[in-house]
Amino acid sequence: MEHQAHAQDDMEELLEEKSFAPVEPLTRITLAASVVDRIRERILSEAIPAGAVLRQDVIANEMGVSRIPVREALRHLAAEGLVTLLPHHRACVSELSSDDLRDLLDLRLWIEPNLIRLAIEQCSDAQIRKIGAILDEFPSIPDSDMSGLANLNCRFHVALCEPSGRKRAVATVELLLKNSSRYRSKIVSAGGREKAHQDHREILDMYWRRDSIGGASLARNHILDWYKHFQ
Repeated sequence: MEHQAHAQDDMEELLEEKSFAPVEPLTRITLAASVVDRIRERILSEAIPAGAVLRQDVIANEMGVSRIPVREALRHLAAEGLVTLLPHHRACVSELSSDDLRDLLDLRLWIEPNLIRLAIEQCSDAQIRKIGAILDEFPSIPDSDMSGLANLNCRFHVALCEPSGRKRAVATVELLLKNSSRYRSKIVSAGGREKAHQDHREILDMYWRRDSIGGASLARNHILDWYKHFQ
């Protein structure tokens, strides 16, 4: 019995050491996240066009970092669908056909309105104020800042869905938004930004009214508006 007790203590001590051992330094994580943001911004702003090859050594030299955070950043962006990994430590900016983009929009149509319905049914006033605060940021971003508009739009739609409590589904919506947001320039150039902002305001109003059916319907129509820009 005494031997078993010592063995159990040793196992618990080992598990404790593993639980608290750092996987990687915080500075490395922060650096990789910074590289992700910088590459994503260039893709969303179309400074790096679809199909462009991304070489780890070139990016590392331009950003003044080692290849390790660049490699991690490209893997992260590949998970978002913005980058396609290639052999020999290379990658390219993913290209989407019109069919691919319709698939993304179809997925949003199937998931997002239902999440918004659930969110409205159980959201708090504090959560609605958070959504409203994000909405208030839109006028300060110029049309030329496609990356800023795309990122803010993604934050807004994620905030709409978060009160649903469906974390996996919300994460899926976030990925769909990040993958398709680089095409927002088509909507802005076609004069659709004000219409999209008006839609956002009306959806937010449904949260304050606690009208879950109305909110889901507006969200569906808002997503459907994307289709006409990609026929």
